[in-house]
Amino acid sequence: MEDLGGRLAAETPPTPDDLQKLARFQADYQPSLEEVVAVLRDRLHITSSGLFDGVALTTTSRPGKTIETLREKLRKGIPLRVIQDITGLRVVGDLRLSQQNDLRDQIKKCFAGSRVDEDDRRVTPSSGYRAVHLIPVVLGLPVEIQLRTASQDAWAQASEKLGDLWGRWHRYGLPPEGPTPEERERRGQFIEQYRLIGDAFYSHELVLDREFVLRRQEEELTLALERDSGSELSARLSEVRDLLEEVDTEQIESNKAIAVQVNRLVELSNLQSNQ
Repeated sequence: MEDLGGRLAAETPPTPDDLQKLARFQADYQPSLEEVVAVLRDRLHITSSGLFDGVALTTTSRPGKTIETLREKLRKGIPLRVIQDITGLRVVGDLRLSQQNDLRDQIKKCFAGSRVDEDDRRVTPSSGYRAVHLIPVVLGLPVEIQLRTASQDAWAQASEKLGDLWGRWHRYGLPPEGPTPEERERRGQFIEQYRLIGDAFYSHELVLDREFVLRRQEEELTLALERDSGSELSARLSEVRDLLEEVDTEQIESNKAIAVQVNRLVELSNLQSNQ
């Protein structure tokens, strides 16, 4: 496996024999992936579509690494045997951040008897990419489960399309690629601005999550007051409603911030047919 990884990382095109060996290596992961799918289905009722905390989820088997994406990772010095995302699942839903946390915790419980690595890329994104990744080791092999909110998924999908268009240098912190110095500079500015949009989206998600948590508190306190009209409950409900008014103002501001960043991206885009 070490030798295969070294040959795939080389600049020369891989031989048909090495591609066949890689295909067999990737196929070894299929039973582990199927076991993860079965656990999520049987324990959490998460299938190709379903609900979690009232939110519709879409679950898909994430496409296996393309040969070029895999070679890029190998060239960064990551051994083939320790790459954790050879195969996996992607779970997407219009989740609030708190719900994303709850889903993460529930999935971790499903694999409590196994090693489960976690990679939370929300606070410290990877080249702008945000999500929560769980990597349970199942049948001896790691299977990556990507948990994304709708906003995180939209950003990531567009980033993938940019990678298809310009190359994936921006995913690995590499210098921009392009036909001329001017074009490379413009593409670099565009990607940096796109990352700032991701930051603005995440700030908005934080505001929406605060509203989500407060709304639930408001519902619980309202129900509690129907059973017991104590002054302490009334005071707490009044406090929560004051906080909700503040959050409404924060939402307006975060929406404005997104609009500003998007307008800057539009100014930089000027996408012509030669790109």
